[in-house]
Amino acid sequence: MRPRKRKSAHEAAPPGAAPIRRRRLFHMSLVGTMLAASGARAQAPPRKPDPVSEARDQIARLRSDQFEVRDEASKRLQALDPAALPELEKAAMDPEAEVALRARTAADVIRTRALLSPRLLAFKPGIEVRLALGPEPEWVEAFLAFALEQEEGLVPRYRFEPEELEPLVIRALRGSRRPDETCRVLSAIGIRKIRAAIPAVLDAMGDSDEQIRKSAAETLAHMNVKEAAPSLIRLTDDSSPAVRSTAAWALACLRHTDGLPSIRRLLKDDEPIVRMEAVQSLDMMQDKNAAKEIIPLLMDECPPVRMEAARTLGCLQTQEAIPALLPLLQDDDPDVVKAAISALNYLGAVESAPSIARVLRRAFPDSPLQGVHDVRPDRLEGTGVAVQPVVWLAATTLADLGDTRLIHPLVTDPEPHVRANGVLALGLLYDRDQIPKILPLVKDPDARVRGFAAWALGCAGMRASIPHVRPLLDDEQPDVRTCACVALEALDATEAVPQLMLRLSDKSPDVRAMAARALGTFGTREAAPRMLPLLQDEHFTVRKNSAIALALLGRAEAIPVILSTDLDYRSSPLIPALQSAGIETSSRLLLERLRGRNLSDRIKAAEMLAILGVREASAAIREAALELPVEEHASFAKPLGLLGDPESLPFLRDLAASRYGFSRQQAARALGLMGGPVAVASVTPLLWDEDPNVRASAIQALTRLKANELAPRIAAILDDTNHTDTGHAVRALGVLGIHEQGDALLKRLKDPDLQVDAATALALLGRREGVSVLLESETNLLYLNALRTPSDWDRLHRTMRPLGTFHGRVRTFLERVARELRWTCEWPEGWVGPELTLTASRGIQCSLFHALLAVSSRLEFSPTPLEFVLDKGTLRVLRRRDAVQFWKRWWDEKGKTK
Repeated sequence: MRPRKRKSAHEAAPPGAAPIRRRRLFHMSLVGTMLAASGARAQAPPRKPDPVSEARDQIARLRSDQFEVRDEASKRLQALDPAALPELEKAAMDPEAEVALRARTAADVIRTRALLSPRLLAFKPGIEVRLALGPEPEWVEAFLAFALEQEEGLVPRYRFEPEELEPLVIRALRGSRRPDETCRVLSAIGIRKIRAAIPAVLDAMGDSDEQIRKSAAETLAHMNVKEAAPSLIRLTDDSSPAVRSTAAWALACLRHTDGLPSIRRLLKDDEPIVRMEAVQSLDMMQDKNAAKEIIPLLMDECPPVRMEAARTLGCLQTQEAIPALLPLLQDDDPDVVKAAISALNYLGAVESAPSIARVLRRAFPDSPLQGVHDVRPDRLEGTGVAVQPVVWLAATTLADLGDTRLIHPLVTDPEPHVRANGVLALGLLYDRDQIPKILPLVKDPDARVRGFAAWALGCAGMRASIPHVRPLLDDEQPDVRTCACVALEALDATEAVPQLMLRLSDKSPDVRAMAARALGTFGTREAAPRMLPLLQDEHFTVRKNSAIALALLGRAEAIPVILSTDLDYRSSPLIPALQSAGIETSSRLLLERLRGRNLSDRIKAAEMLAILGVREASAAIREAALELPVEEHASFAKPLGLLGDPESLPFLRDLAASRYGFSRQQAARALGLMGGPVAVASVTPLLWDEDPNVRASAIQALTRLKANELAPRIAAILDDTNHTDTGHAVRALGVLGIHEQGDALLKRLKDPDLQVDAATALALLGRREGVSVLLESETNLLYLNALRTPSDWDRLHRTMRPLGTFHGRVRTFLERVARELRWTCEWPEGWVGPELTLTASRGIQCSLFHALLAVSSRLEFSPTPLEFVLDKGTLRVLRRRDAVQFWKRWWDEKGKTK
């Protein structure tokens, strides 16, 4: 029997069968058809000039008996312009159900597509169909995907502008079905600062779910919504501790002084998290009147509350808290002890030195969370020698106080951990006079003491101690051998080269790494053959140090390894190594990476080419940028600015006119580096930019360009409520020497967020009203030289030099600066100073003032922060504590009387 022939879709159906079949086929294929609609727009024939006529034609085809015809008509209807909507709305009332449904669907897709920017549509093809046909949660998923989509690169930034996200945000909030989804949406609103959503976020603070209320408060704080303050004050009475603490933090972010009573009240809250957040918030608002209410919390039952109270009292400069802080040095919690030490140090409590010395006698339990491997970041990196943070802080504070009478007894203590802590403190003095106390400890029975003794001798910097360190290269403990390598490198012990070459095959990777580094620093070319196999070592630190060492020895084969290690060229001798290995080879390999597929590699290659001063690379950098979407161009702005090629000006001008805030921001910075009237003209319009970050970058650039004619516009920014650009404006008026704005700067001395900047700017203008602010905060003391010795200050600013890169002792660098000025240099007696790495683009001129500022900034959080006093042709280098005392004496004796 012959099989029954199946009728094709093109054959005529019996009467009454067509509508049934059409409905069945329609329902089976609707989802696939709609999801393919955006692709169909690209494949469809060219549209007719009149979308209305096209809509009528396609609506007529919706009545076809053939499914393929109806389906194609649906796709074409969805691809039409909004002008076709009236015809589709008429068809949506059609008595035939399928025609009406397809017309309504096409209209929904068209309306949705009209809401979305072309870039959103291109990023997720078919998204308008999903949003038009899908349930409300589709809007949540789409919004989060677009809002939090980051571009790959060294600087995290977002692909889509807030304005592009606005059409999605309200539907996303409405479509959230779970509290965690709503919180994610609120968080994204705050991160992207979508101000169109502010009314909805304000409403969310009244939600029944505490997580949503908390997220709403955080979002409003992130967006600096001042009008949210009354609602936040009400939230300080919320039933949820998390909401109360977040409300306090948000009020502090908004700097809303009317909220201070509510925050102070939370200091007595039953929940520790609320008390702790209240303390932090009062610190953020610099509410010194609350100090008396914070002092009792030093005895709080909760360690984190005690810790935060101690830290805040130090920041608020609460001298009356010193007696209450001293007992915390005996606290059982190491973090509380750390906070107390920091506070006492910040308060200048010299009387606390004996108590801090007793901290170094305590044995704190070891914890992997508390161990750090960078005892001295520039020199002991990767050694594996761990020091607990509380011990490290106590040692650095004691060294900063400089009272060796308290340190010396520690190094003769019978307990090994006390001796180790004592020699650590001696090393942090960087003082040659301490060598007699350190030398006996290189033979200590405890390995930790021997290792720290070797390290301390390296810090002291006297070559006479080399014979005492060399035997430690053969110590049985790898940590001791590692510290010996570090010390011999610091001492420039070239006579130890044979032993160091043997250590290239040491079992310990840390020893191999530091031995290679020392040999590279010494320029030991005969060590290169032995180091070449280390480029394939299984340990990253060994490969990294060996590659840098070989490059310093001029071996070009090390360059590919260096470029693959993703090193930070700002804090390592990477740039000097590439220069030693050969600019030509380094440039060739960097240009290859510039043409690679990985965006992060491209950006880093461009930056390193700029630092190396390869000016002919400008064209290649522009070409690499132009191969990418326009939103990626910003990452290449700084390298082009550093290279200073005039051919790059059109590229940077176009970037300054970009619709993307990040691009405008980077363009302003790059044009500031380029210089010239074209750069000034291109940056000037950005002073009126709607983005405060762009305005801040424009101010920085114009200050660098010395565009004094724009001072009135910069002064107008002082009234901006957004401190992102206001702080830059305050500093710019001082740097540019705009004396007529002195009174306007005086008003900013009362603003806790701007008072240090205002005091600094006033000092640059020769005014003394802000000196007490700088002395109290112990910040920007270098600028007081403008008041004390204005002629030396002017010379420091006027002297321009191409500094390039530097890696070595900070003392060597400062001597170099003094020679350029034809000045003498004075140091603390016996002081040799720590190591320093500075990186500047080859050929770029900068003032010697900026050279000193770079040193001061780099050592700001080191164990030995430095300050500089200009004294009639002498550059005096002082430890921070000594400098504070010097400037206070000057102010008491002479400053106030003028």
